[in-house]
Amino acid sequence: EGVDLLVVVDESPMATWDVRSNPARDVLLAEDGGHIRCPALRTDYVNVLTQEPLRHGVHYFEFVMHRIGDEQWCGLVQD
Repeated sequence: EGVDLLVVVDESPMATWDVRSNPARDVLLAEDGGHIRCPALRTDYVNVLTQEPLRHGVHYFEFVMHRIGDEQWCGLVQD
């Protein structure tokens, strides 16, 4: 007799911003798990991390910049 197994892996922390642990949390607004705003930004940059690092697989991120000042950089880093 065979056994059917269903493995469920919650990967939402890899695509959810970690606002609570962010040093700039007072200027960040997480509207839901995937969207973040910073309307009260006091500097010209902010670093935001996901709750869990991306260890493997294929992931898609879309960055929508509503205003770009003198420079901008969006991306992923290994560190």
